[in-house]
Amino acid sequence: MEQQPSTLDSPFVSAYLAADRIAKQASVLAVHAPVKDVKVNYMDLAAKMFTAGFLRFRDDNALSMEIVEKRVLLVRSRHVVLRKLSGTAQYDPAVKKLYDCIKDGQTARDAVRAWFAVDSANPWAVLFNVVQAQCIAAGLLVEGKQGMLDKMMATGRAAPVPDKAQEIATLVDTFVQRWNAFMASEAALEAALEDDCAHGAKSRFVNAAAVATAATGDYTDF
Repeated sequence: MEQQPSTLDSPFVSAYLAADRIAKQASVLAVHAPVKDVKVNYMDLAAKMFTAGFLRFRDDNALSMEIVEKRVLLVRSRHVVLRKLSGTAQYDPAVKKLYDCIKDGQTARDAVRAWFAVDSANPWAVLFNVVQAQCIAAGLLVEGKQGMLDKMMATGRAAPVPDKAQEIATLVDTFVQRWNAFMASEAALEAALEDDCAHGAKSRFVNAAAVATAATGDYTDF
């Protein structure tokens, strides 16, 4: 029987649990960080979660990434072009779906856009709810009571399981160490990749009054 990848080894989970340490704090356009009682910018957190996924693929020798510059009239922009390699690592369903969305020669923005099944009023909530559910199922987080912000964002609310605090801290510390090394050694790639990921998610946003209809099961197929 094939062994399933551990939730503890998911780059999405690691980045999500490290939200208070890697994402920009915010009072508006925000979600609650799962470990510390702070609010972070939800677009920034989602972009960093996807960026963590691509970084993991490259660390596993499953992906190459190259910055390319495009010019449209007088506007120049940078994108990250992706090419799959022959990596053999296995991933949890949410992360595997991102890898499956990669097409050689396309950008990280294209892959992130493809990860979402359809446009929605709140694509960011889709990602957070999928990963939060993974953390709850793995016994790392426990579901809590939604506050007003959670309801507005259509996200669940969760907190660390008390006896898992040290396990979570170790997981987060390991991830943040790798994240900081990436930012320090490859700042240009990190910035271009994060920008591509942010725009990929935002491209799935449609302005709608019914933001509260955003839910994991409606938009994903894990």
